[in-house]
Amino acid sequence: MKKHLTETEVKDALKRMEIVIDTREQENQHILDYLDCHKIPSVTRKLNVGDYSAQLDGNTIEDEIVIERKGSLTELAGNVSNDRPRFEAEFLRAKANNIKVFLLIEDAEMHDITQGNYRSQLNSKAFEATIMSWSARYNITFLFIPKVDAGRVIYEFLYYKMREAIST
Repeated sequence: MKKHLTETEVKDALKRMEIVIDTREQENQHILDYLDCHKIPSVTRKLNVGDYSAQLDGNTIEDEIVIERKGSLTELAGNVSNDRPRFEAEFLRAKANNIKVFLLIEDAEMHDITQGNYRSQLNSKAFEATIMSWSARYNITFLFIPKVDAGRVIYEFLYYKMREAIST
């Protein structure tokens, strides 16, 4: 039988939580800086899905939640148009394994898609339709956030998921 932790024990345990960063993640110095500045431990290793997850005392939540990060709409448009089969296969794997995916897009808003504020030949209507259909098909939550908030948002999503995992 699993021991129920007190609120103090949960808070103490969460101080040991490590952010797991996929080895293929690139251009994320601003996220590493956030983690370093706030003394949040991290480890780099291969994730089967996504760019970020978390672990605590050897127990991971990567089979429950991951964050896929895109540095811009241009990067996402490239994945949607030029790298679509590989990119969509990752979401298929996540759905097949009941992994919740948050797709975080930095320095963008949804209206940037409709306005064509990205560098790609991808038609804005097709781009928006892909995002909407993938959200429904694969249960992906798209998050449009300022780059300066990326580290905090990644950490907080994973922190609260881990908190739920060890509290129940």
